[in-house]
Amino acid sequence: MIPTLPVIIALLIGLSFWPESAWADTSHKILQAEVQSLIEKLDNQEEHERRLAAESLGDLGEGARPAIPPLVRALNDEVADVRAAVADALGRIGADANAAVPALISSLKDQDPAVRSTVTAALSQFPKKGALIAPALGKLLDDPDESVRLAAASTLGGLSSEGVLVLRDILQQHPDPSVRVTALSALGGTGIYAERALSELLAALDQPIADMRRAAAIALGKVASDTTWPETRPWRDRSADPLGYDPKPIWPRPMRTPIRQTLYTRLHNSVIEVTIPALSEILDDPEPAVRAAALRALSSIGSESEPAIPFIIEMMGDGNPNVRRAAATALGNIGGPSKHILQVLIVTLADKDNDVQLAASRSITKMGGASVRLLIKAMENPDPSVRLLVAATLENLGNEAVLAIPALSQALHDDDHAVRLAATYALEAIEEISKSK
Repeated sequence: MIPTLPVIIALLIGLSFWPESAWADTSHKILQAEVQSLIEKLDNQEEHERRLAAESLGDLGEGARPAIPPLVRALNDEVADVRAAVADALGRIGADANAAVPALISSLKDQDPAVRSTVTAALSQFPKKGALIAPALGKLLDDPDESVRLAAASTLGGLSSEGVLVLRDILQQHPDPSVRVTALSALGGTGIYAERALSELLAALDQPIADMRRAAAIALGKVASDTTWPETRPWRDRSADPLGYDPKPIWPRPMRTPIRQTLYTRLHNSVIEVTIPALSEILDDPEPAVRAAALRALSSIGSESEPAIPFIIEMMGDGNPNVRRAAATALGNIGGPSKHILQVLIVTLADKDNDVQLAASRSITKMGGASVRLLIKAMENPDPSVRLLVAATLENLGNEAVLAIPALSQALHDDDHAVRLAATYALEAIEEISKSK
C-alpha cells in the first residue's frame, strides 16, 4: 500500500523531531552491520568477493577499524590480488590500523611484486611508525622490480628524519650505484630533514657516475628549496654538534612556533651556504644532463641562488639546448630585473632552439616593465622570429608594456605576417588591460 501524502508529511515532521543521538546511534549500527558483513566476505570461497570486500572496507576508512584483525589475517590470502587489496585497505584505514604495521612489514617479502609495491605505498600512511618502517623499506631499494624500488623510495622520502637515517646509511655502504642513485632521489623527498645527510649529498656530486651526480644535484635543489618546517616533531640543533649529531633532541617535546622557526632558519641557512657554491661548481660538468640538473636546482631555490648568476649567464652559451633552456629559466626565477640579465635574455630570443627562445621570453615576462625599453629596441631585430617573440612577450606584459604601443603599431606593417599578427594581439592585450584598470 502506497502511503498518502498526509501520511508522508506526518512522517517527515516526526523525523525532524527525532533526537540527533538517535540518528547517530542508528548510523553507527548500520555501519557496524556493513563492516561485519564485509568481514565475513573476506573468507568467501570466490576470490573476487574477497577482493571486493577488502576494497569496500578500505573505502570505509576509519569506520572499518573492527576489520583490522581480519584484514591482517587476510594478508596471507593465497591470491595476490586479494593480498594487494587488503594491504591497500589497511593503508586507507590509516593511523587507526597502526597495529597492522608489523604484519605489513612482513608482507614486504611477498613473492608478488605488485603486492610488495602496494604494501610499500600503504606503509606511507603510518609516518609515526617510521622507525620500524624505514629500515624495512631500505632493503627494497635494490628490489628486482622497478615499481617496488620507486614505491620504496617515495615512501622513505615521506618518513622525514627516520627515512634520512636509512638513506644516509645506504649512500655510505651500499655497493650498487643504481641503489645509491635511488637513495639520492628519495633524500630529496625528505626536504630539510636531509640536512642530516648533507655531506653525503655533496660527496655524490664528485662521483664518477653521471647519474649519481645528476640525482645529487636534483636532491640538493629540493632540500635547499624546502620552505616547510615541522609543526610538532622535536628538532636537533646542527650547530651544536657540527661534526655529528647528538641523538637526543635539543628540545625534547613539541616546540613553540618561534623556536621551531628559528631552528629551521638556522638549518636552512647552513644548507644554502654550502649548496649554492657546490651546484655552481658542477655547472662545468662534462655531462649536459648534470649541468641542466644543477641549473634546475639553482632555479628551484630562487633568489637565494643569486651568487650563482654569473655562472648561469655563462651557461647561456652552452652547446646543449637543454642546458641553455634551463639557464634561461633559472635567470627568470633567480635574478631581478637587472639590465645585464635582461640584455642576455633578449639576445637569447634569437637562439636557434625554439624551446630556449620560449624560456627566455617567459623569464623576461617575469621581470615586468623593466624590460620594455629593451624589448622596444629588439623589435628592430632583422630576424622575424625574434620580432615575433618580442611582440608575444610584450603581449604577456600587458599594461606594463604601454610604452611599446608606438613600436607595436609600426609592427602592424611588418613584412612578416606572423609578426603583424603578434603585434595585433599585443596591442589588444595592452588596450584591454588598460581599460579594465
